[in-house]
Amino acid sequence: MSTTSKLYTFHELMTDGILMEYEGKKMRRKVGRILIPMIQRPYAQGRKSQQSIRNKFLQDIFDALEDNSTKKLELNFIYGTFVDEGEDGSFELLDGQQRLTTLFLLHWYIAAIEHTTDDSISMPDYLRKFEYQTRTTSTDFLRKLFTARINISKIPSKTLRKASWYSKSFDKDSTVDSMLRMLDAISVQYAKATIKPTFQDLNKLQFYVLELNGFGLSEELFIKMNARGLQLTPFENFKADLVGYMKMLYTQSVPMTLSNMSRAVPYWLNFSSLVDGKWSNLFWEKTTDEEKSGSKECDAKFFRFIQRYFACKSILLVEKSNEARIADDELFAFFSKNIDIERHYGFAEYAEIIAKGKEKGIDLILQLEHLLNFLCDKSIGYILLNALTAPWESLPTWQPWGTEGEVGLRQIILLSFLIEYVSHINSIQEFDEASFVRWMHFAHCMVQSTDVNQVKNQITLTRLLNEALTYHPKDDVDFNAWEHPYEAIVGFNKSRRNNRYLEAEAQKASQILQDSHWEEAFLKAEKDVFMQGSVTFYYEEGMDISVFQNRTENIPNVFNKNGVVDELAKDCLLIRAVLCRDYDWRDMKKNVTNINITNRSADRHLRNLTIWNTNSEVKRLFCQLLDCKTLEERINLLKSIAEEKHELILRMDGYWTDEALINLQTLYNRLHSEEEMQVLRWFYSHAEIKMIGVWINANGTGSLYKGPVNCIMITTERHKTIPMVIERYKETFDFQYKDVRQVDTFKRFKNYSGTEISLYSKRTALPNNVKLKLTFLAYGSLCIEVIGEDKAKMLFDTYKKIYGTVNIRDRYGHDIADSEGNLSFYMDNAEKCNRVNYIANACNMPIEDLFHVLDVAYKVLSKENIE
Repeated sequence: MSTTSKLYTFHELMTDGILMEYEGKKMRRKVGRILIPMIQRPYAQGRKSQQSIRNKFLQDIFDALEDNSTKKLELNFIYGTFVDEGEDGSFELLDGQQRLTTLFLLHWYIAAIEHTTDDSISMPDYLRKFEYQTRTTSTDFLRKLFTARINISKIPSKTLRKASWYSKSFDKDSTVDSMLRMLDAISVQYAKATIKPTFQDLNKLQFYVLELNGFGLSEELFIKMNARGLQLTPFENFKADLVGYMKMLYTQSVPMTLSNMSRAVPYWLNFSSLVDGKWSNLFWEKTTDEEKSGSKECDAKFFRFIQRYFACKSILLVEKSNEARIADDELFAFFSKNIDIERHYGFAEYAEIIAKGKEKGIDLILQLEHLLNFLCDKSIGYILLNALTAPWESLPTWQPWGTEGEVGLRQIILLSFLIEYVSHINSIQEFDEASFVRWMHFAHCMVQSTDVNQVKNQITLTRLLNEALTYHPKDDVDFNAWEHPYEAIVGFNKSRRNNRYLEAEAQKASQILQDSHWEEAFLKAEKDVFMQGSVTFYYEEGMDISVFQNRTENIPNVFNKNGVVDELAKDCLLIRAVLCRDYDWRDMKKNVTNINITNRSADRHLRNLTIWNTNSEVKRLFCQLLDCKTLEERINLLKSIAEEKHELILRMDGYWTDEALINLQTLYNRLHSEEEMQVLRWFYSHAEIKMIGVWINANGTGSLYKGPVNCIMITTERHKTIPMVIERYKETFDFQYKDVRQVDTFKRFKNYSGTEISLYSKRTALPNNVKLKLTFLAYGSLCIEVIGEDKAKMLFDTYKKIYGTVNIRDRYGHDIADSEGNLSFYMDNAEKCNRVNYIANACNMPIEDLFHVLDVAYKVLSKENIE
């Protein structure tokens, strides 16, 4: 037995009952009472916080009542269950409580206006059938309200609170408080009405009734529909706006999905019933955690899913000419940034994006219904959701309706791809699991490989994946890419040819098309926790599958979940070998970090340097390495490669100066050569440094950089010059390091870390407490400074006389002395330190020339008196 698709008035529901259909025959079931059961929330539309919703609802009602036409105002539908109680039954309301309660109060108020006598109100008898069971005070208040002998006033709440029967306990009941506030609001609207509505006019207000007993619904669904929070959730407000929008634009009728019988209902009605029924199963979680269970949490999940659905659609609906500006698009921003919203911001943005879809022949509402039906289907829903987990992940790590912290840019890309795939499948019966899983595998590999650290990258990859999914060969108009994943990937790559990760996926697809046995070989390799889908770095065209499989088995001897295995990470052996083989530097740029070095964690930088490296020589290295059978073979191979000598391949179009070309070659040699400098041993010894960058200056000089302290200047000769200076002047200046840690660094790695290495002459080395300070700067320059102003001026004048004014400048090219001859200075440990000279190429000039400069300093500063 089920209800028919009929509109009811409040009066008709109360007096005539519900029209039902059973075995093709229609019959009336009398309603003895309308019950708001104990499990329901208190009445909320009258609350102070609901003023905007209350005013809008009443305005719509009174606009309809004042309209002289016969036009009806449809108030959506109400759910309930019919309980037999003898001749008449009770209708227990499960959804629609707020609207029906407001209608009851409106009927009571109009009745009070029309039927008031001198000392009482004569109420229609059917109003007593409306009962609240949420609290005893609510039940008692409605009984008193029906039998009240009172004259209605402009402010009903004041009049009612002054009645002799009104109990103070009513004030503690939020339902009663809301009802009184609603009556006041009704009174205000009534007073403003130019045409006062009559009791008969109330029949313009109509709604659908869905009696759920005959729908085969489970007890669990009843619990879900009843377990409402104390406030209207943002999703409930959104749903109301959505249904209102659909009622205007979706006028077709469809079979009622939840019914066991075939009967047609308005499309919006069926859609709304699915939201509350079948689709809610997807978001309902059984848990002992009260914060994660119940309707409120279910609504929050559903709302997040809706937001993400429209965010994904907004990316694809923007014209390609505006692709670069999608990140700034207001619609995309609205849906992508309001995932955990605590309120509903209105329906304007939803209406706009739905309209954009219709302009392109895409009905986003129908596609949303299609998607939710697929996700809720018992035979394929779990397949769709499980496919969101990458093959190299043992357990699901996220759901499409998770919180913002659980779902990032990568996950949204995957969700978008799933949404678009489902949109191409006409029915659940046509769904092909194998094709779907292959496509999702492709998407996972692309998402994992691509650097998706910004919204613009998310947008670019989302659109690229959709283009692959809709690829059409020019000579085959009937080709459906979603049915032929490998053929589509190969063909799409040929049409693009500008994405190294797509090229890798096409390489795998092409090999599988030639020999299906390769599919299993690739799948097994891609599950590795480090490679995560990237396996072509040791694949060679034409190779035997057994060779590939053997190399796959060898991967754990090179990489693990933490990065490079300890044996090959020591002293950065593997990284040094890779840096040696990667000698094509035509893409290097000035004044930026060009290479990021790490071997301790499985992050993007390590993969960029190793398994994602497109250099053919690096690929050859890994093929050789994975063919080694023992650890000894692997270590010996890497050591020999790290000491190889290669001439850099560089841009020769004038981008680099001749000096820069020389410096770049030096930088390359020292990055990997143990003979010239053990720079990467320094990095490896600092466990707290997970990654370090190679910075390249405009002049080709470079450094390993992790902040101003944790850095090594690779191309400077400081590591050679400073020890010679200390040795030469140990009997005169007796130089001491300002930072004694530099002594240990140099002893261990034959190099210095830090942008500045300062030496001070010993305090007793020079008379009159004078000290000489030498600061060797980042790229081999030298600042000469003196503590002792008079001696500083004397040394400055001497240098000026010997070297001329051009050379007596500071590191920034400014004159060391001002127009009056005063030297620039700064305070060093509370001592005034005057600058007297700056030598830009101190560590690269002939050492004897540098010694001459310092000999002059000793000659001047060692004198007892100033001449």
